[in-house]
Amino acid sequence: MTRAQKGLILVIPHLAKDSERDHLLVHRTQMLHRILADRGMVQEDNLKRNRTVMKLLHVTFSKSDSIITENSSDKNFVRWKSEQKSEYVDRIHNDPEGILATVMNKLDDLSVNNDATQNDINNIVLDISKNFKNAAAETFGKIKKHKHFYKHENSKPWFNRKCSMSRKKIHKSRERYSFLKNAENRRKMRQASKEHKITLYKSFANYQQKATDELRSISKKDTKALWKILNNLNSSKKKDNNDDISLKALYDHFKILNGNVEPNK
Repeated sequence: MTRAQKGLILVIPHLAKDSERDHLLVHRTQMLHRILADRGMVQEDNLKRNRTVMKLLHVTFSKSDSIITENSSDKNFVRWKSEQKSEYVDRIHNDPEGILATVMNKLDDLSVNNDATQNDINNIVLDISKNFKNAAAETFGKIKKHKHFYKHENSKPWFNRKCSMSRKKIHKSRERYSFLKNAENRRKMRQASKEHKITLYKSFANYQQKATDELRSISKKDTKALWKILNNLNSSKKKDNNDDISLKALYDHFKILNGNVEPNK
């Protein structure tokens, strides 16, 4: 049994055998108790009552008024597969990157120096979590989302990917504010709306400038191409205009009017 595997027993004792767990947890538990008590993270009277193996730490959860997303990765892990649990545990124990060995070295240093900080404890937890995630990625694989931008037929020609992303940001901020209404989420929602308006304005201005430059360049080189572009713009405007009247309807309308006119006496 390697040193890294012994360290893993301290964190997840249910993955180890009972014979290996019994003679290791006592020493490691006492060491963590001393570190946490010296830093004021756990009260001394709680340590005296919670000396059993199943009560290593006392955790209190508190509700936050704001929602923070620290992981913006576009890769997700595949769902848990029970038939591969043995392979997953084996990968954790193998620890090819030596993460658990690094954790054990950090714990030994903290026990000797007796100067553990909250940041030290957080880094140890993050290292252990990294080992779990790496084992999950190797066992179950990953899903990578491919985000494509599909432009709708009724979208404006200047509405690009940036406009679409800013609009999605507004919808997300509104949903977050409806879920948790506070000053911080309201500020983020207003900020997203302001940024969306600026994005739309810049996109429209860039589109107009690009079209103007293109027309000026073509007018000097190829007049036929210029008239082709103008005709296409004119036909697109007619297509978007719902008030257009067909020639037959216009003819029937004036025919009825002429039929109702009395002749001059």
